[in-house]
This record gives sequence, C-alpha cells and structure tokens, in this order.
Amino acid sequence: MRLLVCGGRHYRDRDRVFATLDRIHEKRPITAIIEGAATGADALAAEWAMNHDINLAECYGGGLTEFMASLAPDGAVAFGGGTGTAHMIGILKRRGVTVMEVDRDDAWDAPAETAMGAGRTTDADTTGGAK
Repeated sequence: MRLLVCGGRHYRDRDRVFATLDRIHEKRPITAIIEGAATGADALAAEWAMNHDINLAECYGGGLTEFMASLAPDGAVAFGGGTGTAHMIGILKRRGVTVMEVDRDDAWDAPAETAMGAGRTTDADTTGGAK
C-alpha cells in the first residue's frame, strides 16, 4: 500500500507516529510512504520508513499538496497540526482517498484494513494540522 503521511511541522510524538504506522503495516503492508519532506510528522514518517526499508517519496517545495495527492496513495494518515494539514486532508477526501486522522478520539474505531481500504473516504471531521 502507498500511504501518504501528513501533519504539523511541530508534531513531535514519535511514539504515536511509529505505533500508528506499525499497526497499519501489520494489517496491510506499506510499500511506500509519501510525505512532504518537512519537519515534524513528515520527518518522523520518513524515519519510520527508513527503519523498515520502505520506499520513500519525499516531496520537496511549497504548494505540493495537489502533487502529493496525485501520486495515487491508497490511504493517508494525518497527525495533528494546523491549516496546511487540514488543506491536505480536504484534497485527499475530495479525491476519494481514505484519511485516518490519528489525533481524533475515534481514529481507531475502524480496523486498519477497513480504514485504509479501497480508496474510500471517512466521514470524520477535519481536525486540522500544519505543514
């Protein structure tokens, strides 16, 4: 599965990022991580990918949300932040990509194989996040 990861530049919860990606990978193997090459959630996802020998697509530069979404991710995980992450979530949902918003209380209500399956969107509200 190609998984897009987004979240705030100041997101520092390494344990949560790693546990989330581990849990998804266990249910549906991740073959590539797509991220925006920023500090915070992106850097933590990149670290996880390198630790697991997973392909990494780092998208450098501003205004890449549409480009990142165009890489056809099979699912996405959003960690807390602000308007940039909220914008990315909106783009992904409009494209029909499932987005797991990890910092929501109900993020784990659906099993990972369902939450990350077949490009279906969730009805979860956007919590926001910064890039």
